Amino acid sequence: KLSQHIFNNSAMQEDLSEKCKEVGIAIQKMIWVVVMCWLTHGTVLHHALVLQPALDMLCDMPDWNKNWKKAISHFKLTRLEWQFIEELWPMLVMLSVASERMSSSRVPLLHEVIPLFDLLISKFEDIIVNTDLFPGIQAAAICGCTVLCKYYSKTDDSYMYRMAMSMSCS
Repeated sequence: KLSQHIFNNSAMQEDLSEKCKEVGIAIQKMIWVVVMCWLTHGTVLHHALVLQPALDMLCDMPDWNKNWKKAISHFKLTRLEWQFIEELWPMLVMLSVASERMSSSRVPLLHEVIPLFDLLISKFEDIIVNTDLFPGIQAAAICGCTVLCKYYSKTDDSYMYRMAMSMSCS
């Protein structure tokens, strides 16, 4: 929500740029999630992580908190919420890289898709058993692994997969 508020308000963008200067971050404008493009979530979260000190300072500015209905101070994240985003971000990057890799070829081939699914499922299983992570991160990994396994099972229905399996058995 904060990214949307900042994105749509040029004065807030300018104040964010000033806060970036104050904390020594390369000046960047805020971006926001494109709902129809799920890959943008990881990009926005990474952007927010980079801008964290400047965003925290912006949320504390009195100019943006005068009117309690329009105040942005309630968007300021706690240390644990920032930590949660830091733990979630690598998972989103994995999915983004895999998606871009498969999208780069017009028709992903079975011999490329299956190892990628295996790698992603393995990485998600590592996240699931990592008790050092937030339970919400583990739950997200369980959901992600479930979806990956669902699509992975679709490769069993492929004619090419059946042919390859029948040829390898002989």
